[in-house]
Amino acid sequence: MTALLGRLLSPDRLVPPSKRCGALPGAKSAVQTLMRIAWPSMLEMVLVTLVGMVDMMMVGGLGSYAISSVGLTTQPKLIFLTLFFAINVGCTSIIARRKGEGDRDGAGRCLRQTLMLSAGFSLLLTGVAILFAPQVMAAAGANRDTLGPSSTYFRIVMASLFFHAISLNISAAQRGCGQTRVAMKINLTANAVNIALNYLLIEGNLGFPRMGVAGAALATSIGTAAGCVVAVRSLFHRDGFLSLSARIRWRFDRKTLRSLWNLSSNALLEQIAMRTGFFLYAVMVANLGTEAFASYQITAQILSLSYTFGDGIGVAATSLVGQNLGARRPDLSVLYTKLAQRLGYAVSGLLILLFCTFRYPIVGMFTDDSALIGMTVPMILLAAVAIPMQNAQPITSGCLRGAGDTRFVAWTMLISIMLVRPLSCALFLYCFGWGLPGAWLSFILDQHVRVPILIHRLSGDRWLTIKI
Repeated sequence: MTALLGRLLSPDRLVPPSKRCGALPGAKSAVQTLMRIAWPSMLEMVLVTLVGMVDMMMVGGLGSYAISSVGLTTQPKLIFLTLFFAINVGCTSIIARRKGEGDRDGAGRCLRQTLMLSAGFSLLLTGVAILFAPQVMAAAGANRDTLGPSSTYFRIVMASLFFHAISLNISAAQRGCGQTRVAMKINLTANAVNIALNYLLIEGNLGFPRMGVAGAALATSIGTAAGCVVAVRSLFHRDGFLSLSARIRWRFDRKTLRSLWNLSSNALLEQIAMRTGFFLYAVMVANLGTEAFASYQITAQILSLSYTFGDGIGVAATSLVGQNLGARRPDLSVLYTKLAQRLGYAVSGLLILLFCTFRYPIVGMFTDDSALIGMTVPMILLAAVAIPMQNAQPITSGCLRGAGDTRFVAWTMLISIMLVRPLSCALFLYCFGWGLPGAWLSFILDQHVRVPILIHRLSGDRWLTIKI
């Protein structure tokens, strides 16, 4: 087994002699470098997902209407975060490249531009979200028993959008220079506060008021603010690569903004395509009924645990690809891209075994409704088919983003998520009448269209020559 792993992970086998620009690290050293950045991100993502699962379990005690109400806010929240995700893609790519070049001032200028943009846009979007919450939830598929609770939850959570946007921005910047532990601390703080307040406010424990769905939203908002405090504090270390203590003026810089726009505009197209596709998909699933949508939410929460591992590895790949291209070592970018892909597939196999073996007790943690459990368990088996591709997606797209190839990623997402997933879902639900299994089949189809396209792009050299 050790010999097999050595062959699979050997840098000499992964990077052809024609692409080498210097000495390659040994297999052990390369894997350690990748994991040093990846493990905090994987732990962070796993804990975030587990907290989301615990959140859903706590709310689930109120009934299936509560699970559906909270679930209905997911895609609208992500739509409002679209602009910030796009800005942060550019931020991570630029800072990773400046880190490789040793340009600390350039990284600092990029961070300040993105913080100013995030602050301004978040305040504007907060007002829109609070004012039009019922209309947004109705468009998301809320019905008579979920419109009120979902609107309340959405308003309270979106009131903390400023803190959320700043935290996301700083986390993205720190990941770009390889400081994934900072992002982990931010999310650990936010989620610890969230869980503690969930216990106190949802059911009204220890003398606190019983607020139900509103209590869950308030806990999330306060946790987000606490995480933001940790994020801002991370920028006041003078010896850090990113520091607000450095003497760089808080003003917009045309050159930095141009670089940021070149990357973030493509990422914005990607995010718009993703959020539109996911929104249409979620609305179609919500129209299957409250029970079916609750089942979908439980399955999605469980499956998201799988995605977190790929996402964490993808963060490390983004950082290492960008840094090594900045240091003029494209061969090392190729090496870490291939190592990340192999690690992702290995983790996928273990997760498939876990979910399939323990599907009944895992679903039972969310609800004691036997009908809902019976509806959900078969969906776990079906959705597990997509785990290898689901994990490969953030890794392959992360590698391309680290190289600045955001345009190709954007167009791939537009084709797969905005077209393949919703159109196939509509076909399976409304023409074939396959119900909830049809929705998950469209999810599987989307993943198996998207990932091969991204892998084909990585097999060429064009992504290695993009200037930032």
